[in-house]
This record gives sequence, structure tokens and C-alpha cells, in this order.
Amino acid sequence: MLQKECPDAHVIGLTRGENRTGIPQESPPWNAETTSRRIGKIKNALPKLKKFESLCHEDFAEEAKNLYGKMRETWEQLIEEWLVKGVVERFGREIHPSNIRYLVDISEPDVQTITQAYDRCSTNFTGHSKAIALGAGYVTYEDVERDVKLLEEYFQNLKKRRQ
Repeated sequence: MLQKECPDAHVIGLTRGENRTGIPQESPPWNAETTSRRIGKIKNALPKLKKFESLCHEDFAEEAKNLYGKMRETWEQLIEEWLVKGVVERFGREIHPSNIRYLVDISEPDVQTITQAYDRCSTNFTGHSKAIALGAGYVTYEDVERDVKLLEEYFQNLKKRRQ
């Protein structure tokens, strides 16, 4: 991937419409974004979410679920890109044995942090039908903001360990 070989390159995306292809976008599609850029986009979405807080709970909850879905995908990207450091990659055909040296510092706190954060994202994102017996969970802006901050702080600490 170009971003790995030339991380400072300005990468754009190309999309298509019903009758056209090759329509330029300002940035790559979400699935091609790095962990760092994803976290930046999630943080930039917080002010919009804050505006929804004063509206009805259903509108806020929908926006929060969308953001939790993005966080969940970002935790997955972080695991692939930084925690297992590309030893194996989803949909990739190669294994990079030389990168296993990065795996020696994974500790129980890493496992707990990631598992708990990923579970919160999985509980709060759109994609799983919730059992009626559990009741409707109420996510606040502060909950979302705290989870975004945890994601960012964990990522920054992991980057320091891995560089």
C-alpha cells in the first residue's frame, strides 16, 4: 500500500457514481485510513455529536451508535496495524515473520483495555439487535468522549512502545 511506503504522501480517494467512475475525493475511503487518521476523524466528529445531545435521545443515540461503529473498526485497525504490527493482515496473502519481534510487549493490561473498549463499542454500535430484556442502554456524550479519549491515549502509548 502506498501509505506504508510513503506515509507523508497526500493520498486521495476515487469513487464512482451511477453513471461515472473515477470521481476524486479529498481523502481515502474509511477502510483505507490509518489508525491515526481514523482517530482524528472520530475526534472531529465529537462536536457534531455534542450538538445532538440537546435533541431527542433517539437522534443522539443514532449518531453515537455510528461513532461507536467507527471506534470499533478503529480498534480493529489498531490491532492489525500496531499491536500485531502487520505480522498478518486481514485479506493479505503474506505473513511477515520479521515483525513478530513487536509482539513481545503485549501484556494483560493491553488485553483488558482492548477487550473492554471493544466490548463497549460492540454493545453501543448499530449492528447487533439488543434483547428487549436488557432494556435500552443510555449512552451519554461523556461516555462517548471518554471512550474516544481512551482510544487515542492507548494508541499514543502503543505507538511510543512500538517506534
